[in-house]
Amino acid sequence: MNYGVIILSDNILEINELSGGIGDFKLENINLSIERGTVMGLIGKNGSGKTTLIQTISGLLTRCGGSILINNKPITGNEIEIKNMLGLVLDPMIYMVSLKPKDIAKTWSVFYNNFNYDMFDSLMNRFNLSKDKQLIKYSKGMMNTFNVIMGICHNPDLLILDEPTAGLDPETRYDIIELLHEFMENENKSILFSTHITSDLEKIADYITLMDNGKTLFTKSIIELTDEMFLCRVNKSYLTDELKTYIEGYRKTGNDVDIIIKDKNKFLNIPDVKFNNLTIEDIMMYRMGRSNINELY
Repeated sequence: MNYGVIILSDNILEINELSGGIGDFKLENINLSIERGTVMGLIGKNGSGKTTLIQTISGLLTRCGGSILINNKPITGNEIEIKNMLGLVLDPMIYMVSLKPKDIAKTWSVFYNNFNYDMFDSLMNRFNLSKDKQLIKYSKGMMNTFNVIMGICHNPDLLILDEPTAGLDPETRYDIIELLHEFMENENKSILFSTHITSDLEKIADYITLMDNGKTLFTKSIIELTDEMFLCRVNKSYLTDELKTYIEGYRKTGNDVDIIIKDKNKFLNIPDVKFNNLTIEDIMMYRMGRSNINELY
């Protein structure tokens, strides 16, 4: 027996049996891990718990049970060290919009050991953002870009993003995604990216976690979702008990049902069936899981 040997995980984030919440909304037994050097997309309908989960990981909300490890360290008892490991890009922004970026950087740099003024200046110049202009006078796109810049300028290990591209034009969204790609060039970095703009995740995510009603329904790789799962429409009368066991998600459309499947060979004998590749947006629109599949009848 190897007494006293500590086995360290290569996951940058490990969440086990997490519970918590705010008001009447609760997170229930959340289990989630993010490998070092990967991007995890977090999706779900409004009210599914994405922001509550992010705020709990960030320490803005108190958990009721379970554990959160960052770089194999529990948050409790390591708050200062963990804060330096995390980059937060939250919606709404946590900075006072009456202040100027140069003053925000000066104030926040006190809280981070590795705040990089050279990086801050370089990125502000790159995106044509004035350091002497109040944030309130910035456009929405400029504010979001500044938010991301502040999130990465202290060299965090895990960057947590909550709707960083919401309401932005395609060009600004592209610029932010490119900046995130550059951040990920360091293979020791990771990102947790919550968004409703699923096309952004298709450009950068390695894995997708789907949340609903305070729970995580699944975590799957982008390859598994978009290359190995399929969408097809069939008449409900063709769905035998055996075929129902192969359905990963569904949406009723009158007498027909749109279904998400993995093994399309099981459905080849259904007349006129056509198979389409799945998108992340499709997953947002479908009821995932088999627990309620009998409601189709």
